[in-house]
Amino acid sequence: MLVLPGGFLMMYCWGKALQLISPTQVAISLEFNPLSTILRSSFIINEEITLKLIVRFLSIIFAIPLANWRIKK
Repeated sequence: MLVLPGGFLMMYCWGKALQLISPTQVAISLEFNPLSTILRSSFIINEEITLKLIVRFLSIIFAIPLANWRIKK
């Protein structure tokens, strides 16, 4: 049930992104896969959104800028 939206659609979008933007931008966007999985699973299979899930979601959101932070000299 999740193969079509989770597998095929993701690979199709990733291939299109490689055609349209730089590989660096594509690599950065791959960090959003867990976030899209959380959102899709809540809609497709009615997974319950718990406090733990929200904390994990926010942790990923905060980790992305921290991982890309550069100290200016």
